[in-house]
Amino acid sequence: MRKTVLSVSVLLFIFMLTAAEMGGAAEKLRHVRDLRHDSGKMGTYRALIIGINKYKDKYIPSLRAARKDAVAMEKLLRTRYGFETKLLLDQNATRAAIYNALRKLAVEAGEKDSVLIYYAGHGERDDLLKGGWWVPSDAKEGEPVSYLDNTIVQRVIAGMRARHVLLVSDSCYAGTLFGQGRNLPPMLNERYYLKLYNEISRWGMTSGNKGPVEDRGAEGHSLFAYLLLRELRENEKPFIATQEVFARIAPIVGNNSEQNPVCKPIRNTGDLGGQFVFVASSASGVTAPTPAPEETTLAVSCNVRGAQVFLDERHVGNTDLSDFNVVPGEHRLRVEKEGYESYQRSVSVGKGSAESVRVILKQYVVPAPAPKKALTNSLGMKFVYIPPGEFMMGSPESEPERYNNEKQHKVTLTKGFHMQTTEVTQGQWEAVMGSNPSGFKNCGNDCPVESVSWDDVQDFIRKLNRKEGTDRYRLPTEAEWEYAARAGTSTAYNWGKLADCSKANYGNGYGSECEGTNPGKTMRVASFAPNAWGLYDMHGNVWEWCQDWYGDYPSGAVTDPGGQSTGSERVLRGGSWGNNARYCRAADRGGGTPDNRDGSFGFRLVRLPGQ
Repeated sequence: MRKTVLSVSVLLFIFMLTAAEMGGAAEKLRHVRDLRHDSGKMGTYRALIIGINKYKDKYIPSLRAARKDAVAMEKLLRTRYGFETKLLLDQNATRAAIYNALRKLAVEAGEKDSVLIYYAGHGERDDLLKGGWWVPSDAKEGEPVSYLDNTIVQRVIAGMRARHVLLVSDSCYAGTLFGQGRNLPPMLNERYYLKLYNEISRWGMTSGNKGPVEDRGAEGHSLFAYLLLRELRENEKPFIATQEVFARIAPIVGNNSEQNPVCKPIRNTGDLGGQFVFVASSASGVTAPTPAPEETTLAVSCNVRGAQVFLDERHVGNTDLSDFNVVPGEHRLRVEKEGYESYQRSVSVGKGSAESVRVILKQYVVPAPAPKKALTNSLGMKFVYIPPGEFMMGSPESEPERYNNEKQHKVTLTKGFHMQTTEVTQGQWEAVMGSNPSGFKNCGNDCPVESVSWDDVQDFIRKLNRKEGTDRYRLPTEAEWEYAARAGTSTAYNWGKLADCSKANYGNGYGSECEGTNPGKTMRVASFAPNAWGLYDMHGNVWEWCQDWYGDYPSGAVTDPGGQSTGSERVLRGGSWGNNARYCRAADRGGGTPDNRDGSFGFRLVRLPGQ
């Protein structure tokens, strides 16, 4: 050989795919007691084992440990783990023989069967095409066409009806096979092994990644093969997972050689999240666990990590959530996370079953304001365009200090509108009404008008429409107000989750959270930064009247809601200078009788498109 290529040990475990996932008739195992060779539900474990010390070409150096590694592995898998085995050694391990054996396994293995392939021999890297080869016993040095190409092995694996594939390689080229890895969970239990077995996998384990490996170790075996054999031989549990074995041997290999062990799925072969589980045979002497009383469990996985899981309105954990015990029957499942639409559904769990639910959370998609021209009327009131869209109105149950009247629900607004960038000021009110009712007159014309009732505001709107020669001005609906206040966010405040006295005028009056920071009265409008849509003071300064009668939220999604048809109070939103942060959240709801002229009540206007 042009370069020294030392021993290769390749262990390939292939488990047959369930029919539900691959179109056949095999079903997933539903009980841990079925994860046994004598259960009749796992099918046959088959093994093809290859070991090559001697090569026909005199320029390919002989190996010392490959044959012994293969023979020992064949015996261990047959006697301890219940495999039917076929052994190819030295001159019998030709390119044609290996290739035909691989194809035969792909054809013969049934949907419930498990297949293992172990290879010990030379391996060679293909630096030009970024691949690699097995080197069969009849290979010719320097002639890659006589080798067994890495991609052929991948294609055979991908073509099999296998449930699991594990390629364990003590090879200098094996790293070219692998994709992204996964971590072991903090706790391994019987149901975890069952879950690993039921899900499709295509895994590989290698001692050397892309670098050379050594044909020496202990007791006549390569170091990697010796440790692998030892772990499988000394295992006293009825099940052991691939990553468990790897986690025990990898540090020892790395500490005693220049090798970099790896254990990951094999790329482009159909891995779907499972993993090979070694199952001890009844003849191995390993005692099977005493069957535990049948548990009824539910597992919840999600495309978003850390989402909160509620079952029957009780928080049971965050995603991904492994099997947890539930009472048999019908349950209400809810999964939510800030920035995503809430997911809800009914889940039926039968007695003794292990159900799993996959949740896909959809991220809020709220369009940025369309590039329409901002409006300024004859009084200097400025308006920005708010585009149509959808959002989750209300607050998730996980939001601190929320109230029960904030039930979260999806709202769609089909029409855009212009919203005033600030609260109506004292100067603007006086220009229309000829007087100023505000209690904080000394604050100035640029401070919000307050001490105005909902009825007073309607009078203001009528006069403004007449003055402007239009009928387009009105109060925002409660849904329009919250949609605009959030400006595409889903947190308690449009700047984030936490209250911040430096970002709004609140918390000094009825409350004291911002005493010493905020003045305990109204401030000039636009004293703080606007939200993403250019709206100022949507949190604090003054409560803002909305068009709606106050009432309970609907139980489902709604389009263009206008609130209750009748009521005793009108909606107020946004909190004020005197309220603590809780009342200034985007989802908080207040109300007042239409004639109430509280010193913290103000408003801002909406102007509908058109003349």
